[in-house]
Amino acid sequence: MSGIRGVVGDTLTPEIALKTGIALAHFVKQGTVIVGGDTRTSHDTLKQAAVSGLLSAGINVIDIGLVPTPLLYFSVFELKTDGGIMITGSHNPAEHNGFKICVGKTTIHGAEIQEVKALLLGNHFSCGQGSLSEMDIKPAYSQMILKSIKHPLNLKICVDSGNGMGGMIAPELFRRLGCEVIELYSELDGRFPNHHPDPTVIENLSDLKRKMKETGAVVGIGFDGDA
Repeated sequence: MSGIRGVVGDTLTPEIALKTGIALAHFVKQGTVIVGGDTRTSHDTLKQAAVSGLLSAGINVIDIGLVPTPLLYFSVFELKTDGGIMITGSHNPAEHNGFKICVGKTTIHGAEIQEVKALLLGNHFSCGQGSLSEMDIKPAYSQMILKSIKHPLNLKICVDSGNGMGGMIAPELFRRLGCEVIELYSELDGRFPNHHPDPTVIENLSDLKRKMKETGAVVGIGFDGDA
């Protein structure tokens, strides 16, 4: 298991989010943690609780707002922080959400996730007062991509963001790389009204395939909820 996931209001609550923040503080011990999230309707409530847990344990928090998951991972390296929490349900249905957790430069999983579970169940609390700041990491991420890929690419591509986080940055970034981009469902909507945000399921690619045939696009890219 690579993260914590559940149904919001049932197996995933603000109390669990609060304790997740405190549990991450147990691993980090001191320093700064990045917090970001996807566009699900439960994001704000869960983020506020997780940030409160971190701050109460004396951890400084940098809130990077709504971002695709790769930008959370990038920010941990770029800003040289001590960890990160991405609040996302990934490819799961809209009523689900969860946490992908970084300690240092690595996501925790397996036995470490079980340790987080033990901390949650054990009601471990810490005392302290961290600081909260905000940052827009998107410009730095875009510059990194533009420097890393030889362009112009000169491709006609179709991008289906599925109303998830891909729509925030992918179409513009592909255009800056020299692509002609046809967009599908770039508008952020955590209810995912057009199709389920899981491109590994073939039925969820039907609109993308149809649009490619209509436009002659040579590449089609479908993103999941957190891109």
